[in-house]
Amino acid sequence: MTSLKVALFLVVVTVLSSVDCKPTHCERWNGDSQFRCAKDNYREDTVLVRNRANGNVSFKVGKWISYCGKGGTNYSDKLYTLNSGASVKVEFGEAGPGVCHELFVYDCKINNMSSNCLNAVIVSPDLIK
Repeated sequence: MTSLKVALFLVVVTVLSSVDCKPTHCERWNGDSQFRCAKDNYREDTVLVRNRANGNVSFKVGKWISYCGKGGTNYSDKLYTLNSGASVKVEFGEAGPGVCHELFVYDCKINNMSSNCLNAVIVSPDLIK
């Protein structure tokens, strides 16, 4: 009986360890002019976007969903404006097994003038909720 319990325990551990979970991570994107945050099989959380410029910034956030490794669908685009020194937490929905979510920060402007997003904002996962 003990060997059966041990065997069952090993099967459960093997199955649970094979679940690939990728928490939200953010990186430079599109020639370092934008940001991309992504997750796979991970809970809902937020992405923190902070104004790093000496002035007002605006930017767009696009959210995409796909079956990992296949083409995706844009399901949300929103324009944000932040005063100097301000920040915003952007909701980033749950992604189930095999489902990838992506969030793009793009079309950045400082004082209404086009800018590289790396000069306008700081983007990072906010995993504590």
